[in-house]
This record gives sequence, structure tokens and C-alpha cells, in this order.
Amino acid sequence: ESLSGFGFGPGRLVKVATIGTPLTVGNPTYINELKELRRFNHEGQAGKLKFQASSYEVKLTSDVQGDKARLKKILQEFGRHLSEGNIQGFVEPILSGTGWHNELRRIAEILGDIPQQGIATPVGLKVRGAGDSALKNEQLCYVIVSSIEHKLSLKATAGLHHPIIERTKYGNNLGFLNLKVALYLASILPTDIFPPEAIFECLNNA
Repeated sequence: ESLSGFGFGPGRLVKVATIGTPLTVGNPTYINELKELRRFNHEGQAGKLKFQASSYEVKLTSDVQGDKARLKKILQEFGRHLSEGNIQGFVEPILSGTGWHNELRRIAEILGDIPQQGIATPVGLKVRGAGDSALKNEQLCYVIVSSIEHKLSLKATAGLHHPIIERTKYGNNLGFLNLKVALYLASILPTDIFPPEAIFECLNNA
């Protein structure tokens, strides 16, 4: 009943984004969590509403992200388990330190290759606009480049409450319209017309 005021009537499907355990070496907790989500999607009736877990989002850890062979194995296994439940997956990388650009490129290449391994459900990238793990606009610029280059879904969350940058009024460094326009232009224009520098300017302009 509490959702009826938002247009969710009887029989309406309510899609839910879920956050899982970080992907780390020797900890397959996410496998059990995905099993529970598949069961939830099968039985997910609550009163007159039908609930469905449509996405599963996890953070990468440094022990996984720092080893290319290990990273590839775990991400491919992650994709296979997601595809069993037809659930969209997103991974949130750690982009810190001097090697973040190369690590991002490596992660995007592996994720972009997942559909070529016969895995039906692709895995996308997730970024945050606020909090301890919020990305700088320079980093977000290259996340956009990598997402488009490798045909990855991109999910942005946290801190995107205002359409444009209004540092004096809200103290924000990114507006959701800045991000939307940057993504759109980068997806339709060649890089010689809309290079990373232009993406950065689009993200950073108030």
C-alpha cells in the first residue's frame, strides 16, 4: 500500500538493485548471494506486488584488481553466475594510486570480452559521485571512454542530486546533466571531434 501512491498497482513489477559482498580472493560469498537472488526472483511476491532483483553490484578489492590473471578468472566466473539468473551485474573498481588508468583499462577489456566467452549477461562498471570512493571528474572521463570503447553499461550513483554544477549553492562537483550529456556526446561523436579533453570539460563545466 505504501507504494501505491507512486503508481505501483496490483501486478506491477518492482525492480530492485542489490548490493553484494565485495569480490575478493577465496571468498565466493557472492555465489550464495546470487543463488538467494534467483530464489527471490522466483518467489518475489509481496502482497499484490511482484519484486525482481534486476541488478547485483559489487566492489572490486585490491587483491583481485591488482592481479591480471586472477582478475580475469574472477570476473568471468562472476559473469557466468550472473547469467544463470539473468541478473545485470556491475563492478565498482578502485581507482586510486598512480596506476589507476592502466587498471581501469585492464578491467574494461576483461568485462568487454565477457560476451565473447559465451556468457549471456554482460557486466558493467559502477561509479560513485560522492563519498570516500567518489571519482574525480578526470577519472570519470576515462571511465566513460572505456565504457564506450568496450560497449559496457555504466551505472552512476551517490551524489548526483542536482542537474548541473553549483559549487557555491550545493558544493557539488558534478551534475547529472553534465554526466548525461558527456555520455551521449561521447557515444555518438568520434574521438577526434569529442576527445577525452572535451568529455572532461563537459563534466567539469558549471
